[in-house]
Formats: sequence, C-alpha cells, structure tokens
Amino acid sequence: MSAPFASMSLPAHSTRSIRPIEHVLADCSPLLAYSLALLTGLAVVWRLFPATFLAGHGQMFDIGDAAQHVSGWWFYVKDSWHLPLLHTSRLSFPEGVSIAFTDSIPLAALLFKPFAAWLPAHFHYIGLWHAVAFVTQALAAVFLIRSLGVRHAWGAVVAAIFALTWPALLFRLGHTSLLTHAVVLMALGFYVRGRSGQWESALQGLARQPPRQSLTPSSQWSMRWTLAAFTVLHLIALLLHPYLLAMAFAIFTAWVLDLALTQSANASTPWPRRIAAALATLIASVAVVVLAAMAVGYGGGSTVAVGYGIYSMNLAAPFCGGRFLDCVPAALSSQPLAAYHFVDATTGQYEGYNYLGLGLGLILLIALPLYARKLPGLVRRSPALFLILLAMAVYSLSNRIYWQQTELLSFDLPASLRRLADTFRSSGRFFWPVGYAVLFLGLAALLRRRSAWAVAVVAAATLLQWADTGPLRARIQHAVAAPPVDDLSAWAPLMAGVDTIRLYPPYDCDRTEAATYLHWQRMAGFYGKTIDTGYISRPSTACRLRAHELDQAPADKTLYVTAASRVFDMPQGFITAAQQGQCIQKDKVVACGPAVAKLAQAGAGNTGVQSLGSQNTAVQLTGDQQAHAQVAGAKPVPTLPLSDRLNWPATDLPTLIGVLQGDALVPRNPAVAGFLSFGPYAAVPTELPPTNVRIDLDYSSQAPAGQVVGHWDVVLGSTVLAEGDLSGSNGERRTISQVVSLADRQPGRLEVRTRFDAKGDLRLYGIAAAPDRAK
Repeated sequence: MSAPFASMSLPAHSTRSIRPIEHVLADCSPLLAYSLALLTGLAVVWRLFPATFLAGHGQMFDIGDAAQHVSGWWFYVKDSWHLPLLHTSRLSFPEGVSIAFTDSIPLAALLFKPFAAWLPAHFHYIGLWHAVAFVTQALAAVFLIRSLGVRHAWGAVVAAIFALTWPALLFRLGHTSLLTHAVVLMALGFYVRGRSGQWESALQGLARQPPRQSLTPSSQWSMRWTLAAFTVLHLIALLLHPYLLAMAFAIFTAWVLDLALTQSANASTPWPRRIAAALATLIASVAVVVLAAMAVGYGGGSTVAVGYGIYSMNLAAPFCGGRFLDCVPAALSSQPLAAYHFVDATTGQYEGYNYLGLGLGLILLIALPLYARKLPGLVRRSPALFLILLAMAVYSLSNRIYWQQTELLSFDLPASLRRLADTFRSSGRFFWPVGYAVLFLGLAALLRRRSAWAVAVVAAATLLQWADTGPLRARIQHAVAAPPVDDLSAWAPLMAGVDTIRLYPPYDCDRTEAATYLHWQRMAGFYGKTIDTGYISRPSTACRLRAHELDQAPADKTLYVTAASRVFDMPQGFITAAQQGQCIQKDKVVACGPAVAKLAQAGAGNTGVQSLGSQNTAVQLTGDQQAHAQVAGAKPVPTLPLSDRLNWPATDLPTLIGVLQGDALVPRNPAVAGFLSFGPYAAVPTELPPTNVRIDLDYSSQAPAGQVVGHWDVVLGSTVLAEGDLSGSNGERRTISQVVSLADRQPGRLEVRTRFDAKGDLRLYGIAAAPDRAK
C-alpha cells in the first residue's frame, strides 16, 4: 500500500507558496498529531453517544445483535476459568459454546473478567466499546496518513474526520465488534511502513526533484518489526471478530508477497529463495493464528452458515447511500434502506453498505486527473496488494451480482470454494479495505500538496462528507437515545425457582423468530441460569436429538419454553405439563415446568390449592391463583397445542414492490414487476422427521379467469418444491392450496414467494400453513 501511496507524491512545488499555507502544512510532532486524533474521536463520541448508553443502558442492548453480545458476556463472566479460554458451558448447555460465536468482543471479555467480583451487577462493556471503536478509528487514521508521508496537523485532523464519518463505519451500529475498523486501517499502515524505504526511493525516481515532504527514517520499519506488528494485530483481530482477522491477514499476505516480488534488482537473495521465504512466513503466521484460535476456543464447532449471495454488495453501493445521491426508485421507497438512498436487491445487502461519500468523490475528481499517469506504476510496485484488494472487491459482490434491482450475473461456485464462501457469508463486508485504500490514497494525494487550492479543496470535501453522512449520524443518535426495554423483570418470581431454561426447538431448527431466542438467552444470562440453546452465529444443533428428551415429564427447577404458535411437532412433555397445570402463556411463548405450578400455588396462599390431576385431566387454576400468578401478563394454559394452523396476514409478509392497502398487499406501481411477497422463512434442518405441509395462499385479482397476473412458488434453499400461476379471479377471493413434502430434503430456508408480472392487478391477503392430515 505504501509504494502506491508514496509514489503518488507530487513533483517539486513552487517556492512562492503563501506563508500562512506553509505554516498550516508544517510538520508536527507525533504527540500533537495523535492528541488531535484523540480529541477528534472524543468529540464525535460525545456528539453521538449519551453517557447512559456508554454505560450499557438502552434499548439497543435489549434487542438484536447487541443483546446477543451482552448475554454472551453474562454467561461467560459467571463461568469459571478454563481452557479453551472463551468457552462457557452455561450457554448451549451442556456442550457449551465459545463467546466468539456470540460476538461478545472476546478481547474485552478477557480484560474485564478478572475484575468480575468488583463489577456492578449486570455490568457489560458493549456500550463502552463504541467509544473505544471511534477513538481508535481516529488514532489509526492518523497513523495511516502519517505513514503515507502526511505529517502536518491539518492532515491529521482531516484524516480523523474522514475516518469517523466513513459511511460503512457509521452504518455498522448494532454489531459492536465490527465497529472496530481501526484494525483495517492499522493493517494498511503496517503495509506502508513495512515497505516505506523502497517506496520513498521509487517516489524520488518518479519526481523531477525530491518532494518537500517525505517519509522520515522513523517510519521505515524492518521486516522483523513489521512481522511482529502484524502478528500482534492478527491476535487482536482474532479476539475482536474473524472478519477483521481475514481482512488484516489478507493485507499482511500482500505485504509478504510484494516484498518477495518487487525486491530491488541488486538484491543478493535469489528470486526462488525470496518466494520460498515468503511462503514459509505465511505458513508460520497461519500456524500462529490457528494455535491461538484453538487456545481461546474457536475450534470444535461449525464455521459455515447459509447466506452467501444474499449478504453481498450491490454494484451501486459505492455511489449512493448518503444525503444527496439517491439510487432508490419511487416504487421501492418503502424499503428499509430507502431512507439512506440505497437499494437492497436481496434483503441482505445492508451488509454490503459501502457508500464512499460525496466528499471523497470530490477528492477523487481532483486527484485522479493529476495522477492518472502514475496509476500503472502503483500497480507494478504493489502487484500482490492490488490483486488482493481486487479479489476482495469481487468477493464482496458474491456469485449473484446486482446493479440496483437488476441481477447482472449469477453463477455457482465450485464445491472447493463453497465452504469458504459459507464461512464468510457476509461477503459485502470485504469491500471495507478497498474503500479505505481508495479514501487514504485520495487524501494523501492532495494533503501532500503545499498549495492553497489543495487545502481549500480538502476543506470543502471534508465539509461535504460531514453533511452527506448526516443521516447516518442521526440514525445513530436516534437509536442510542431509545430507553431500555423492561421485558425481564416480570419473570423474576418464576426465575427464582429455576436453574435451567430449555427452549424447543433449539435455535435454527425451525421458523421460530430469532427474537424469541434472544429474549430467553438474555433472560438466562441476566438471572444467572443455564440455557440449552442459543442465538449464536454458527449453530450446530442436532434438532431431533434434543426433541425426544422433551417427550418426558418436566424436570424440577427446569423451565421449558416454546412458541405459542407451535403446530407441527409439540413434544409430549409440553402436553403433559399443560394438563398438570404447569404451563403459562405470555406474549408469543408458552413456558412450562414444576416451577410454574409452585409459583401459582404460592400466590394462591391458603385458598385451597387444587391437587394436580392425572395426565389426562386438565387442571383449571382458581381465579385467585390466576390473579397471583406473579408473571405479569401471563395466563394459564390448560391444553396444548393452542392451534393447528399458522397464519401470516399481509401485514406480516416481507415485500419488495408491495404496499398495504386495507387488509391486502398490492403492488405499489402496477407497471413494475417483482416479488410482491417472499418468506415467511422457516428453517428446515435434516433432523426433522418426514413432514407433509399444506400451504394456502389467499389472493384476488380483477383480471378475468385464465389471465396470468403472476406466479407463486414454494422454495427450500435453492430447490423449488412447488410452483404455479396466479390467474385472474374476477375480483373474487381465491385460495390456492398446495401440499409439499419436507422428507429427505437438504437444510435450508423454506419460503413462499409471489411474483407480480405487471399485468392487471394482484391483491395478496395472506399465507397459511398446516400439517397435511390427508390419508
């Protein structure tokens, strides 16, 4: 990275520079530069995050990914020290899991756990890490820009502001460990410093005279020092997030290979020996990372998950996503990302949000014409870096390439690459190093010029970038201001009689909402209980092996929880518990166990508690018992299952082109074709027993019978189980019923999709599913 960056320096500049500009662009000490970075980072943190949020209080920590991070720490801090260091058996009991798979920032967990006895109850560091991420982002930006030869205070402030307003950073709120983009900036800086001596020499060969501002000897690192720095960075990245490790290691690989490929002609080491040394270095570095990963607990579980090709980058992403540039047509204005002028073609391309910003656009508009002739030289001097950055950019697009809503290309990956792709399924994130490389290349190109117009352009670009990213900062401020959700305290009386929570089915075994698992995972962590499953990033649970255990009578001090809407496979243990008065329903779940009945009896006092009946007799709680159930909002459940049918009305169906109109989903623009609905998703693992499911699709169309207005299909992963036409119904509501078999199917996501053909009209009222009981 350095060779390219350094060689972008300008030829000699005029000696008639304006004195105030020379003063502004005078070199400053590292202490001043990093102090300015620190102050800038703290100012942005103060602007964005309330103190209560940094202390760990707010709605964000109670829902979504952040709730997963917090609960992972709660399980870990209550567990003993053991190897692997990050493993806890309190989550996904009894096998346990590494909190690396709850994205609980293992580095912070290891730092705080020794002080657990002195920490407040329910303390967590996830809020505080936002400050760490933004401050280190500013410091790393100054490190990188100084590595590129920009040593003045003006450059330090500009680099810090651009890094702190980088759209891909601001958009990552909610996934705290991935906010630590400083890892990527430091890796680029290490690359620069590890090759700075060669690059400065090359730079002087390109310029007519030595530039006024050059890399100082203190910035030129030896190979041994650079290798040590990268090794430490890899270990830190490993304890933050695997994606950050992958990006840092890719840049490290580029450094090693470019050292071997571009060593000066008069080097005494033969080329084959240089390549052999490079490969040995890479192998040894991989070994260090693998051993460290095993020691802390990354091994032993699955690393793959579905989603590659969905969580990708849209080709349009770098060009829209701020205040001023809009890529969203009017027909898609209700999409979740439409407020940020960004089109999501797959429902997962938020992971590929990589807008560059208008400020950077202005810098590139000025810098590219000035240095276009030098760009081929940049590639020749850092071929490995260029190819690796190019590879990451291509990978970010995945095997389904979109320009806005249009799929340009789709292809299947070879089996040898599919596992890697499924491991790093959120491919859109891999554009981050590319975006930062473009940003700092452009900044260095203008910040190294000693002229008033260059300062003016950079100042205007900085203000433009700040204004353009305003909606992203406003989104953060709105999210962090939301008060906490008090959804745990009502369960406190029941939790006093429980040691273990068991959820059916285990996570990722069916369509139960992820929010349900998150809620009970938080519940168990908050109250210090163990839980037998978990909302983790790489689940690997034998669904049926867990299910048969729940056919037995409920165990003491164990709470059994399942969705109230369960229809297909309610375990016998739940049915028995309901008949014995051991179940209550609250919101969308049913909770059962002896502790429920004991709590009701305690609440009833001496009013004459009815003894438990037989398994075939439903026990009806008295009115006094119901009034003292002590779980606010809960009601007794005398029989299970509660229903034999699942219903998704139009209000619950995801859509790309639709809008609600009364009780139906209709196309927003009758001239635009596309998916009127997709989902609702249901996870189908291999462990499910053979099941026939009847799908009912309720719709109408004013078109005459026989005229095709759309299509429907039932899809499991990439396999179409059934499909058909949606024909006109003369305005009458019509139900299409289709039975599909899930027997002997590969794991995947089951969904029902309806597509409108932009011919006539289409009204979708809902979708239902039920066991097919036909003989």
